[in-house]
Amino acid sequence: MRQFFGMSLSDSALSQRRTRLGSDIFTIILQETLRPLADVALHPGCFLGVLRLLGIDGTTWSVCNTPQHLARIVKANTRRGCAAFAKIAMSALVELGTHAPLHAAIGLDGESEHVLSAALLGNLPPRMLLILDRRYGPEPMLALLQRECSALKEQHYLVRVRAKLGVTLRGVLPDGSAMVEVELRDKEKPRRVLQTLKVREVRGRVWQRREKKWVEVRLWTSLSVAQAGARELIALYARRWEQEVFYRELKLQVARGDLLQSHTPETAVQEIAALLMASALVAQERLAVAAALGGEVEAAGA
Repeated sequence: MRQFFGMSLSDSALSQRRTRLGSDIFTIILQETLRPLADVALHPGCFLGVLRLLGIDGTTWSVCNTPQHLARIVKANTRRGCAAFAKIAMSALVELGTHAPLHAAIGLDGESEHVLSAALLGNLPPRMLLILDRRYGPEPMLALLQRECSALKEQHYLVRVRAKLGVTLRGVLPDGSAMVEVELRDKEKPRRVLQTLKVREVRGRVWQRREKKWVEVRLWTSLSVAQAGARELIALYARRWEQEVFYRELKLQVARGDLLQSHTPETAVQEIAALLMASALVAQERLAVAAALGGEVEAAGA
């Protein structure tokens, strides 16, 4: 305020003005400013063929224990009692190669990560491959992915599922993957089958360096064998880790921690939006540095 307008305001006065402003305008700004950055000709490592690699995952932000926050945001219970800070959940749609955020859903009313992430599926761009981790593997999410991902728009998914999930084998494909059927059942009446879903399943093993052992990976995908073989998909799933790198960069390098400074839920949403826009600017600079040095964008973003 002093630098741009030549006036000084206390933190409380600024907070009151920001609270009256609300968060809707910041959501609109995010929708207008966050864009994919990678170019298929210049950054082929950010694509599978012509399909842009994207990810969706959730995280939480800590907020100060002000009366405004505690009146709306419930503290989580832990094994050691009530959590130190109230938490705001967020899910983000991210371009994996550049770590550029494309959209975000922020929950102030206790929304689960699945609910927030499902809200992002309507913002998927055409010609993309969405890579999701194991928590998005249950049958209802598969039904949602098949409904939201349009074949006409070349929107595809690759999601890990738990090893013991029951399916019916319908055929083995040339690359060793298989077509399986998955039953979507009524939660209140488990014997009632609501829908039968058909999906391509890929199984393989990867070496887990931390635990020094082989771990089975089980994936469901909408991609055909011609678009990506089983071995390629197993290797491609590792790119999902870039979503975790994005959150590490956002919290440690951009925000300097996961504790927000805002005193109200409305201003907390504004702060998160500002951090996402700052992260998008960092991603743009990362691409510019990579171009100037003649290097790959993956190396620049590591």
